Amino acid sequence: MEKFSKNIDGIRNMLKDLKSEKYAIVNPELIALDEYVKGLYLKVLCTVIQYENDPSEMQILYLRRIVNGISIDDTSEECMRKALEISTEDMQEFLSIMGKLNCKYYFAVDGIILSSLGKGNAPSYDYLAEILELLEINKADLEFICMITKSILQQDSSFYNQAKNLVNERVEKLDFAPYIYNYYAGAIVDTDIEKHYSAPDKKLSYDIEYVSDYKEKIVVFENLEIELGFDWSFKGCEKVIFRNCTLIGATHCMKFDSVGSLVFDSCTIKDFSNGVAYIVSSNQIIIETSEFISCGRTGDGDFRGGMFLISGNRADSILIQNNKFHACYVAARTYRYNYGVTGVLMNFDGDSRYAGEFKIINNEFTGCDCTNNGNYTAALISNFYNNNNAVNQDNRYSGNLQRLFE
Repeated sequence: MEKFSKNIDGIRNMLKDLKSEKYAIVNPELIALDEYVKGLYLKVLCTVIQYENDPSEMQILYLRRIVNGISIDDTSEECMRKALEISTEDMQEFLSIMGKLNCKYYFAVDGIILSSLGKGNAPSYDYLAEILELLEINKADLEFICMITKSILQQDSSFYNQAKNLVNERVEKLDFAPYIYNYYAGAIVDTDIEKHYSAPDKKLSYDIEYVSDYKEKIVVFENLEIELGFDWSFKGCEKVIFRNCTLIGATHCMKFDSVGSLVFDSCTIKDFSNGVAYIVSSNQIIIETSEFISCGRTGDGDFRGGMFLISGNRADSILIQNNKFHACYVAARTYRYNYGVTGVLMNFDGDSRYAGEFKIINNEFTGCDCTNNGNYTAALISNFYNNNNAVNQDNRYSGNLQRLFE
């Protein structure tokens, strides 16, 4: 029995190590620090844990998450040991270097969380407060940081939303996504430069409020289920990414105007009855590992383009790869021989029809059709003039429509 207990203790220690690896706090700004500064960061942080305090199990677990995410050779135990040997010179170096970096705010978050997970000794809090003061973190900054840490400790999205109302110019560019991604549903990054919506579970994404117009440099939607309640517009963005999302369009669609890069990655896109997207002057379009179901456009008379309408300029590159398209369409309401519809997947207008690199690889098209087509050549892609430069490889078709280019 004693051997069994010892084995279980060993297994539980291993499970704790695996958990700290799985939930490592991978903060790119901390990873980018050089090894010496990372060492100082962890050494001072470990003094916060150990000053007038016997470290609790929760403190050690959280420290391991930090150490595993910061990309350093030392273990958490070695960091704790080195902290016992800290000198006044070490602290002066830390304050001098960290005081000039945004990373001081992440130190504040880590320090407050670690102190809160301890026994709440007043001397420990006083010691941390002295460090934060010398790092020139003022009262307004601290109110914001404390609301962030409250959200993290209680795993409550509402406190993070309250923290957004306390943002000032010193903290507006901080990214707390590594700390909150596992529970927060909403705009995990919400600045004038970047907007990043995400949820740990798609079921938690229904209460997120979206806007109709996006002009931020980077816009990301990740792990969400979205029913468009209105048309969405993206203008002047450098990058727009939909990753692992379910998009349900109904009669609404999206417009991308002067967008550098547009990416649909591992998404399910369905029931867009007025086209999926109108793309004007985009440099790069990537659609990969996604599924499109019952998406298209219905109109009167003579027109092209069911899902994507491309216009405005010659794109540098378009990649459509490893997707499934099922029951997608372009349709005329009535049949007339001297009219026609074509281009279920994509239609090019103007200069855009001379797009540069165009790769359509390993896609599956099932049950797609040009409904009530008259005298047009039924095809998935219409009005593209650079067919000789396109890579058309390993695509599969079933149903009436088995032609890629018009």
